[in-house]
Amino acid sequence: MNKKLLALLFAVPGFCAAQTTYKVMGFAPNLEQVAVDSKDVEGHDVALAFTRTGGWYADAKPNEVGLSRSNQTQFRLIKTGKPNIYKLYSLKNKKFVAYTDANGGPNKTTFVDSDADPKTDWLIVPNIGQLGTANKFDIFPGSVTNPQGGTQAWNAFGGASDNARIGHYAANDGGSCWSFEIATQELKFFESYSAANESYFMTIRDNYVHKNGENFTADKNLQFGDDNYRFQLVGTPDNFRIYNAATGQPIGTEVGAGLNSNDKEDNNRYRANKESYFSAQSYGGRVYVNEKRGQNIYLNFRDGFLSTWHHQYAWTTRDPGSQILFTTEDGILAEAAKKLENEVKAQYPEAKFGDELGLYPKRAYDGIKATLELLKSAQDPSENIQDKKAAFQSAKDFLEILSLNLPKDGDLLYIAATRDNNVKYFTSQVHANGDVDYDHKSSEGFLTTKATKTADAVFLYTLNGKKATLTSVATGRRVVLGERAEDHVFYPTMAAEAGDGTQFQVSSRDGKYTFDGGGHFLASDANMDYALTYNSFSLFAGLRLERVGTTLPVHIGEGGYASFWCPSEYTVPTGVTAFRLHIVDGMVRLTSIEGNVPKNTGIILQGAPNTDVNLTLVPNGNTPAIVDNLLQGSAEPQTLTTPVYALKKTGRLVKVKGYMPAFKAYFTATESQVRELLERGLTGIVNVEAQQEQAPIYDLSGRRVQNTTKGQLYITNGKKFIAK
Repeated sequence: MNKKLLALLFAVPGFCAAQTTYKVMGFAPNLEQVAVDSKDVEGHDVALAFTRTGGWYADAKPNEVGLSRSNQTQFRLIKTGKPNIYKLYSLKNKKFVAYTDANGGPNKTTFVDSDADPKTDWLIVPNIGQLGTANKFDIFPGSVTNPQGGTQAWNAFGGASDNARIGHYAANDGGSCWSFEIATQELKFFESYSAANESYFMTIRDNYVHKNGENFTADKNLQFGDDNYRFQLVGTPDNFRIYNAATGQPIGTEVGAGLNSNDKEDNNRYRANKESYFSAQSYGGRVYVNEKRGQNIYLNFRDGFLSTWHHQYAWTTRDPGSQILFTTEDGILAEAAKKLENEVKAQYPEAKFGDELGLYPKRAYDGIKATLELLKSAQDPSENIQDKKAAFQSAKDFLEILSLNLPKDGDLLYIAATRDNNVKYFTSQVHANGDVDYDHKSSEGFLTTKATKTADAVFLYTLNGKKATLTSVATGRRVVLGERAEDHVFYPTMAAEAGDGTQFQVSSRDGKYTFDGGGHFLASDANMDYALTYNSFSLFAGLRLERVGTTLPVHIGEGGYASFWCPSEYTVPTGVTAFRLHIVDGMVRLTSIEGNVPKNTGIILQGAPNTDVNLTLVPNGNTPAIVDNLLQGSAEPQTLTTPVYALKKTGRLVKVKGYMPAFKAYFTATESQVRELLERGLTGIVNVEAQQEQAPIYDLSGRRVQNTTKGQLYITNGKKFIAK
């Protein structure tokens, strides 16, 4: 482009050349990557940063090395072929740095023309002192062979000041530590604001800063093409303003904001209708922005807003909230794509894909591999920006829809909350009157959680369209959301006898499952012993699901019996007997079941009182249904049109009207057929097939009776019973 065309170009309104630039300094990856073969090799020049006091650098004075604020890359590190021995070439003086002698004391450097001088050799090793070794080094005269903490090394005599000069002092002193920095970025500062000038995205704590009303906030929701996210630097690195592209105006704080500890917090926030001036300093590839209206007023992201932090610690402790990455659209896209690529690699290894709950669908792993390819193309400098944006967005879109395997209709589940190494399972038990939550408010009726998978921790998952209900296998009742009267907080509990369950929208998020009951998310802290709900998704609303495998726990009641109905085939363990109920000689009798219990079969279980027994499920079992069995049941609570008979916890039978819980066995019979069962209970008639005929009944005088009187005591098979 000739000079005339160039002049015309810069004469176009709104087209501004950068008035000045600022090199953002970051750490050299390692010495071998920045060391060159000779003083004539360009492109790898370094700045020597004084580690103890940020913002100060080794500077070539006329006759020796001192300190200054200039972070210009004015030294070249040259290999010698000897381990850890390098030469330092001053680009400013066009000479080699040499030591006068290896003794301690001030003013120990000078400049020479030839690198043949042995005193131009420098031994550079990881820092020996208390500042650590990460990106930190000690520089010794080349004559040193076995450096220790007390060995004389480069030291800033005079501290961080323009008058300081490099001498030799103990290596373990904080003033003897140096960092090699390279220019990682060159920021452009313009004389005035123009929409045509190059603008930057601002990233703090991996969050993207943007205008939000009159304030500025930051989040992870990067929006390309949105001027609220773009900023422009106007002025010089020592005195500039930050303009927001959405308003075309500078940002700033209230007068006096952050200077008085009694100021209201929101006075420290940056606003779209104020104006502040700043200076820049950099470290580790990030920029620290210092507001010029006072000392140590640093731009900082905290409490959700772009604010000030009036403290030197923002710089001296390298506070992450004050570390700003200014990046162009192309740069921020590459940065975001690289970050997302690393997250995908870490979060979605192939081991997380399969058919089980808690895993992603096996076929989706191909999508992960394609996503990684898209993210690589979004970082490719040779691709045009629009194609890179499309690739990045496609990758994000796939990750948005990626879901864990969801439960299937009819699954029997354990629902667990996790925290740290703790796991707690939801149960159908509820908090009693007088129990309280972490706020010391009543938690009566809240579902409880516990660390073991017992019979009361099993729930049936039933799909109704796109939503699901949960039914406790132990109680046969559905999970419903109750409302605490004192503050209208919703909580999960067991439905009343005839109550419908809450319908939940079930999905996955962040590798966990969510149950959304109309804006109320099931949740639990595994350090607590109860479940609750949140009005939005949070850490504790992410739940773990486990299918009940082949072992299903069922509780035997206090009388040694339990009624049960199961949609799956199963076998009972040793010590437990399953019975069917049928009519023998006009009377209801129990007969034990041999072999597998068929699916959808109502039975009576006999075992040790007040214990959980483990049934072994038989997936895809095909044992024929039992023909002669009065007992029936259902996977859902039933509304009854006629009375039925069911088993109480005590092991006695009771007539039930109106409602029957799920997973409980019940039957219908005439009064005469069931009379003896009601009178004797289960114990007197369980082995009827061995009795062959009805055992006689005697009164206490030994006389045989045909009919019993309610409330009187009788004897049969050597056992006493009270007639009902």
